[in-house]
Amino acid sequence: SAPSGNPPSDAVSGATKDFSDSSKSNQSGSPAGGNSSSLSGTYKTASAYVKALNEAAGTTWLKYDKDSNTVTVTNVKGFVKACKSASKDVGAFDSLDRSTAENKVFGNADSNALHFDSIMASLLEENANEYADYDDWDSGYVKEYSSDLTKEDSVGNVSATRQNMYNPMYYLCDYYDGCGTSNAAKYWRINTGIEQGDTSLTTEMNLALALENCGSVEDVDFTTVWAQGHSTAERSGSSTSNFIKWVNSCCK
Repeated sequence: SAPSGNPPSDAVSGATKDFSDSSKSNQSGSPAGGNSSSLSGTYKTASAYVKALNEAAGTTWLKYDKDSNTVTVTNVKGFVKACKSASKDVGAFDSLDRSTAENKVFGNADSNALHFDSIMASLLEENANEYADYDDWDSGYVKEYSSDLTKEDSVGNVSATRQNMYNPMYYLCDYYDGCGTSNAAKYWRINTGIEQGDTSLTTEMNLALALENCGSVEDVDFTTVWAQGHSTAERSGSSTSNFIKWVNSCCK
């Protein structure tokens, strides 16, 4: 079903929301790791703001219900165009020069950063002749990727094993061999900026759904935060104080 939710609490009929104040809503610029509709100015009603969002996208992708003060995404293509533009270059988390934080996550004692994307490795090998026509192509990429995937850490684990250990879905989804081999925590809190474009738009939802279908999990606090990107997104307050409050509530 199409996602739906509440607009910002101050974006209600009769209220005034100044979206040019990026410290509050980030509507005047692009959020970290995401994109913005690039709207600015003051919208006196939620319906006026939603209308402007649809006009900016060139299609009706958002429907506002005044009675319930909620919005519903009615057009996934329009939603992606307005909020989910990809923010990573080709290679994404596994860059050609091994410069990303993720390259460092999967490094070992001998190398601070290593390649880890097996799909990227395959594409480079299969299309090497075609890529050779580009001025910035380096034939060494093929060997670097394939070699890094086989490098072990200090306890003998190759990259694929380290990635499985890093991926919660490996232990939650029956697609993976690790499903059911660990005890999932009882309580989970997932906050995501609706405009994050660093990963697929299904990444957070897949995790939330997998957790909700895990027998040992008692509660999944899943929140999508309007006008925020790939960040410690919160609807109000700070991520640190909100997290502490949530932990305390789970311990009662």
